[in-house]
Amino acid sequence: DISVKFASGPAEGLNVRADRASRWGVNSDVHITSSTLYWKDSQLAVIDSAAADAASGTVTLKLAAGVDAVLSERETPGMGVEIALLTRNIIIESEYTEGATAGYDGGYLQVLHTPGVAQVVEGVEFVRMGQKDVRNRHPVQLAYGKNVTGTSVSRNSIRDSGNGCVDVDGSSGAVVAGNVAHGTLDGHCYYVGYESTDNLLYGNLASVGHGDNGYQIMSPENDFVGNVAAGNYGRGFYMNIDWKTNGEDDCYKCNYLYSGGNMRRKTMGAFRGNVAHSNYNQGFLLYNYEQFFEYRDEVNVPVFEDLKAYRNREHGIYAYNVIAAEWRGGLLSDNQWGMLQRVSDRILIRDYTIVGSSREFFDHTKTRSLKLCSHAGWDHYGIEMPPAIHRLGHADPMRGMKLRNVTISGFDRERTWYPNCKSTEPIHMGSDKKDGHFDYLTSSENVVVDDRREPSMIVDGCLAAVNPGTTDIVINDVDGSLDPSGRATSG
Repeated sequence: DISVKFASGPAEGLNVRADRASRWGVNSDVHITSSTLYWKDSQLAVIDSAAADAASGTVTLKLAAGVDAVLSERETPGMGVEIALLTRNIIIESEYTEGATAGYDGGYLQVLHTPGVAQVVEGVEFVRMGQKDVRNRHPVQLAYGKNVTGTSVSRNSIRDSGNGCVDVDGSSGAVVAGNVAHGTLDGHCYYVGYESTDNLLYGNLASVGHGDNGYQIMSPENDFVGNVAAGNYGRGFYMNIDWKTNGEDDCYKCNYLYSGGNMRRKTMGAFRGNVAHSNYNQGFLLYNYEQFFEYRDEVNVPVFEDLKAYRNREHGIYAYNVIAAEWRGGLLSDNQWGMLQRVSDRILIRDYTIVGSSREFFDHTKTRSLKLCSHAGWDHYGIEMPPAIHRLGHADPMRGMKLRNVTISGFDRERTWYPNCKSTEPIHMGSDKKDGHFDYLTSSENVVVDDRREPSMIVDGCLAAVNPGTTDIVINDVDGSLDPSGRATSG
């Protein structure tokens, strides 16, 4: 005898609060971001009808067709998919005829050289705007306006763009908030140029970018709060700070070049509450923050606060030459590699949860072709730390890494869940060696590693001895917490 009971199927509707239901009109388009490693596993849906439930104070929005199962906040708290409304009442759409219009050669909205004038672009749906491979031809661009305090580019929808989404070049004081971007063909979705300062990017979404990165940041002197990069072909957030200030339009032959000094030593703005998931490369790729050398104290340092990076095909966070940074609170889960620190001295990582592979994600991707350890040569680790201090002499920051209140788990299942993995480690020793000796002075406090292998592992010393060839690592277990059973041996 066989008994079959229906448990769940494709989602057929969305529940929203009654006081917000009017924003989600019938026949509106809805975008649901990816909950896998594959950047294209997002979905589109159309609202078919709306039914109010007075008792619960909610409205059920029935979809015209069901959508595939995703990981929501219920299954994975803090890591559920985003659901975004794409439709707006005001539409600016480039002329396009299926099969007749050649390529992406759309229109563009450019606000050029308007110092002291507040611009407002809000509640607009931009469709097929921007021109592929053409500079300064984006759906929305603030171009070289200098001080544009009061400017707002907010709550817009940018769909199927030919070149980026919102571009801020040579402008200061603007607010770019609550925008939804989907299906960018080419270019970086949100771009902040060299001479742009004191701008706020808040609560924006960059999803399904076929071109480059969700957010391309060339100037550290701006605030990025609560933004999401979900399912981009490049990286979620890419910040590569140059040693020089490239002037207007990155012009190498004009008088604007180098006018702003060394960008790497500028004071970093707020970088808080940003989320990167389901990107093909890294969630966060960060290069060249040297603010420490301008101040040389514990206060004026780069702070990356409450970041989340999960289900990225490669690294959750990849940091190169990010000096004296404080990684203050964060969650890394189901990335191939959690956090990599290269050529980065004087690092503080505190209040972090790092998960290698979660049960929910394993079950969700079990039948998919793209999963963790998709290449046999890949290892899988939580934190990669350098074996050596990079800078010496007068530039020596005097220490390596501090770990405080960090929990690492889920890196002990490579033989049962991912037999294709070359190796797995909670903490991995990097390969940027100098003379083969370990001098990356590191301390840990209240660090919990949940590794259920027998014997359990924190750092694979044998692997470190082979690559990068570091054989003289000394561990001082002050309180005996590394070996509570007293079974460890030295040698």
